[in-house]
Amino acid sequence: MSEYSILFLDLTAPNEIHPERFDKDFKLLSGCRNECLALDISMEIFDRDIDLDFFFSTGSYKKYRGIIVFYNFTRPETDRILIKLEKFIPMVYLLNPPPGNKGNFIGSDDLAGINDLFAHLLSRGFTRIGFFSVAMAGWAKDRFLAYKKLIGRYRLLLKQEWVCGFDLKTDKYRLECPGIVPARCLDAHNQIKDEYIELYFAQYFQPDFMPEAVMFANDYLANLFIGYAKKNNIKIPDDIAVTGFDGKTLAGQDRNFLTGIRQDFPHIGAMAVRMLHEIFTSARSSTGNRILCRGEFRPGRSTASVAGKRNHLPRLEKKSESFKNSVLAFLSECHDHKHVQNNIAGALGLNPEYFLTKFKKIFKTGFIEYLNNYRVARAEFLLKNTKKKITEILYETGFETSQHFNKEFKKRHQCTPRDYRKQLKNHKN
Repeated sequence: MSEYSILFLDLTAPNEIHPERFDKDFKLLSGCRNECLALDISMEIFDRDIDLDFFFSTGSYKKYRGIIVFYNFTRPETDRILIKLEKFIPMVYLLNPPPGNKGNFIGSDDLAGINDLFAHLLSRGFTRIGFFSVAMAGWAKDRFLAYKKLIGRYRLLLKQEWVCGFDLKTDKYRLECPGIVPARCLDAHNQIKDEYIELYFAQYFQPDFMPEAVMFANDYLANLFIGYAKKNNIKIPDDIAVTGFDGKTLAGQDRNFLTGIRQDFPHIGAMAVRMLHEIFTSARSSTGNRILCRGEFRPGRSTASVAGKRNHLPRLEKKSESFKNSVLAFLSECHDHKHVQNNIAGALGLNPEYFLTKFKKIFKTGFIEYLNNYRVARAEFLLKNTKKKITEILYETGFETSQHFNKEFKKRHQCTPRDYRKQLKNHKN
C-alpha cells in the first residue's frame, strides 16, 4: 500500500465532448500516473462534477497529502474555494495559473515558445504578424501577452484588425463578430463553439486587411483554419503563413504541415507530481514554486518561404557574423530545450546537418560540446546566485538526467554540482 495519496482535480469539461481536442488531458494524466508509480504514490481523480463546497466544508480533503488542480479557466465561485483549500493542503496548478497568479504552478513556457515562432517567421521574411484566439482562458491570454511583448521587442507593426480575441489597448478578452453573442456561443471550455468559429475566420481573414502570417493560440484553431482555407481557396503559406501551439494534429491532417510548438504533456504532468511530492515531504517550500517547461519548436510547410515573395529581409545565416550572433541569441533563449539543435536550425531556415557543419566551421568546436559548456556555465551561475534546488537547476539548464548533469559538470569543475555548492558555502563561512 502506498504511503502517500494525492488527488487529481480535473475541473475542465468532460473529455468525451471532443477527444481530439482534449487529448492533452489524457497525456497529462498519464504523466501524473507514471510519476505516482515511480514515487509509490496513490492517486484518485475527481472531475468537474465534484461539489467543491461540500468537499471543503466536510474536510474530505484531509485524506490526501496534496492536490493537483487542472482547469481551463476561472470561475469566481471555484476560485474562492480553491483559495481556501490552499491554506490547509499543498496544491499544484497544472498548465493554467492559479487564482491571482499565486500558488504553485507547472506550465508551458509560452514566452519562449512564442519567441521561437517569431524568430522563425522573421527569418522567413514575415513582418506583419497577427494573433488569433477565440478562447476566454488563462493560457490563451498568456500567449497573447507574449505575442504583444515580442511585437514590441522586434519593433513590428501592430494593428487591432490583425488580432482576434483580445483588445490591444486593455489586453482584455474581445470576441466581437457580427451576428454572434459570445456569451451564448461558448462551450464548456469558455471557447467559441466550432459551428461559430468560421464566422470569426470570415471576419478576420479578408484579403485587404489580413497580415502575412498569423499565430493561432493553439493547434486546434490552426487546424480548423487549415480546413477552412481549403474550402475558401486561401493558400497556405502563399496567401498567409500559419503557426500553432501545443503539438496536436486533427485526424486526416498531415502532421508535418503545421509549424508550431510541441508540448511534452506527459513530462509536464510528471513534474506536477514531483513538485507536489517535494512539497509535502518538506524538500521544497510550500508556496511560490513555479516551473515553466519549454516546448519543442517544429517547423512545417505552413510557413515555408514562397519564391519571389517576402524576401525583403536578409536571411540571418548569409554572413558568418550574422550567423554567429543569431545562434547566440537563440541559444540564450532555448539552451534548456531537448531538441535545441533542431530549434535553432529551423529558426535559421537550415537543414540540421548543414547547421552542425556551419556551426563547427564558425565556432571552431562542435555544437554539442559548445552547448554543454553553455549549460554548465548557466548551472554554475544558478548554483552561485540562487537557492534553487539542484534538480530544478538540472531541468532549467537542459540536462535530462542527474547522471548526465553530474558527468558534464564534473568534467569542467572536477566535482559534482552538490559538492560545488557546498564548497561555495564553506568558502563564505
